[in-house]
Amino acid sequence: RYFGSSFFPNRSAGMRSPASLLQVATKVRYVTEVGSLPALLTLGSVMSASGLTTAESLTLGVCSGTLHGVGMALRKLGGTAQDSYWADWRWWMGILFDASGGALFLTVVPFAPTVILLPVVAISQMSVGYLIGICYMAEPKSLQGFLGLLFAAVSIIALATQTAAEIAGPVSQLNFFESARRPAFVAMNCLVILVIAAAYLSMGQSMLFMLLAAYADGLQFLTTRTLSTTLQLGTIWTPGMFCVMGLKVFFAVVNLHWQQLGLTRTLSQFAAAYPAAAAIMPVLLGTPFFGDHLELSRGLFLALASALLGLLLLSEPPKPPSP
Repeated sequence: RYFGSSFFPNRSAGMRSPASLLQVATKVRYVTEVGSLPALLTLGSVMSASGLTTAESLTLGVCSGTLHGVGMALRKLGGTAQDSYWADWRWWMGILFDASGGALFLTVVPFAPTVILLPVVAISQMSVGYLIGICYMAEPKSLQGFLGLLFAAVSIIALATQTAAEIAGPVSQLNFFESARRPAFVAMNCLVILVIAAAYLSMGQSMLFMLLAAYADGLQFLTTRTLSTTLQLGTIWTPGMFCVMGLKVFFAVVNLHWQQLGLTRTLSQFAAAYPAAAAIMPVLLGTPFFGDHLELSRGLFLALASALLGLLLLSEPPKPPSP
């Protein structure tokens, strides 16, 4: 189900929203967190027969986001030693919580409107990470940080509710590497790298790693959408797709490592900012890579502006309360 028609359902108008890219990215990102493609296909067939109401699905969506938020907190606690964070049991517990959140998300995807479910999961993750940082880790709280969380949440909601993009045909193994050489895709990568460099110069190292982690997540999305499509076509077991699988694993590992380096900043800041950046990257990279048509609507500009404002507010180091 998850790697079949649900990714590219047919419509007579052929129109898809910018949220379509976000929906595909969110569904396929859990391949790394949960397990292999065949395992996910089996899991999907079991879950489809279970049946959940929308209310139950959204409640489980909140639980999924909560697990991701707790997992991020555990990875921060276990990553105190930056050179050997993988040796701490709390870091592995964080990975386990993330995987559990991914599996729970797969359970509820078929039973709730994605346009509602995605913001519910993302905002739950952001809020739980923010609250753990403020309440448990005693990080300084401020109105600026709360507003940053609010704008980041607005960006995800605005992105998920857009309705003006058209997805091109499925990508086969024959044109994946050709797509990587498209001038529009190369130009977008240069633009993203310039923005990340500017953020590093103006906001510091922790913001650099947060954006790099989101960038790696966006690149991983390209490989996963391609793999899911070739699985539909029955052409996944080819040398080209084995190369794409290797790239997926590489980007997944790099994403986790850069997340860990980004978690050196306060958890409340990172947990609120990262989901917004990770939601935007698949849209920015996927549109030129796959040749999707993306209409520049007011809602899309609202999503981008809200994400930028949220990141700017969250980039400022919190000020400790005055004695």
